[in-house]
Amino acid sequence: MITDMTEGEPSRVLWKFTVPMLISVMFQQFYNVADSVVAGKFVGVNALAAVGASYAITMIFMAVATGLNIGCSVVVCYFCFCIIYVQG
Repeated sequence: MITDMTEGEPSRVLWKFTVPMLISVMFQQFYNVADSVVAGKFVGVNALAAVGASYAITMIFMAVATGLNIGCSVVVCYFCFCIIYVQG
């Protein structure tokens, strides 16, 4: 399914684009909270500290992956629309 995000009300289109990303970030937060609860309750203080320390590293990797995703999307769209423009 291809969604044309160039047509329609901009706020509605942006929400349709943003909501899946927000949901994925919420799941990542829930995963971190669950890790913290399990580590704090069953393993100990050191494990809880390790989970807390690794969260920043996880967020750095997610930010890099998101940046690469956006950058690659821009390049792919640029080349796709160049082909359409040249052919059209």
